Amino acid sequence: TSERSDIYSMGVLLRTMLTGKQDGDLEALKRKTLEYREKVNITKLENIIQKCTEIDSRNRYENVKELAKALKETIVPGKEKEKETEEPQLPKITWKYVLRTIPGFRSGNIIFEIFAMCMYGMFIWAFGTSGWNLPVIWIRKIYAVIMLEAFFIVPYVYLTNIAHIAQRFPKMKFKTKTSRILYQIVVSFILMLLIVIVIGLTLPIEANSQ
Repeated sequence: TSERSDIYSMGVLLRTMLTGKQDGDLEALKRKTLEYREKVNITKLENIIQKCTEIDSRNRYENVKELAKALKETIVPGKEKEKETEEPQLPKITWKYVLRTIPGFRSGNIIFEIFAMCMYGMFIWAFGTSGWNLPVIWIRKIYAVIMLEAFFIVPYVYLTNIAHIAQRFPKMKFKTKTSRILYQIVVSFILMLLIVIVIGLTLPIEANSQ
């Protein structure tokens, strides 16, 4: 084999990526409305694929540098810079996606997941019990349980960036990972403080209640 053999393989790969088949019809592809039509010149790309897959290797590109140059020329002027500055799209929020962003469930290791469930269960039980044992009427006990659970869960969600919440609510962009982590810590502390203030204002303890 030679470099031109790899170029032939690249041509087949490009055709497959565009049409879904190794021998896909590029003419049919050109007639369709494509999402990337504004970014890529399909006609130039078709010519590149045809040249890459010429039966006679002498008619293919001489080397991959020449192929790379040709591929760059398929990008519509002005769109390359736009693509570079385009914000990465965060995944849609689903139960599966949220679960896989919770500490303890990120690796997919069943042992870590069992340990995480035990730890989270203990914390939820501890905060819930603390709220239920407060000397207040039963309706306020329920409210206390909710607020104390929120005191643990809400800041933790932000601190650990579950479902990439730090980038979503509010929508934020971070230049470095360190700046994002510091932001998460500060916001988590503020959320804890706000919940404490709300609890103090809305849940006065009835010391003499039975």
